[in-house]
Amino acid sequence: MKRTITILKLLSAAAKLPSDKLIELSKFAEFLGQKSIPSNEHSLKGILNGKIWMSDDFDEPINDLKAYMP
Repeated sequence: MKRTITILKLLSAAAKLPSDKLIELSKFAEFLGQKSIPSNEHSLKGILNGKIWMSDDFDEPINDLKAYMP
């Protein structure tokens, strides 16, 4: 119910705007709508799940580099 009241207030305020401001409001609302819709097209989250692993001794010194370590 609260959302309906908010939309009615918005429409009432928009009806009082001059044409140029109404066009600007329309473009801004369209921009906000596009921004808030989640897009799966660009999401790569999880694409390599299970394909990459890290060795248990990852943090251990590398034997081949011991000569260069203090």
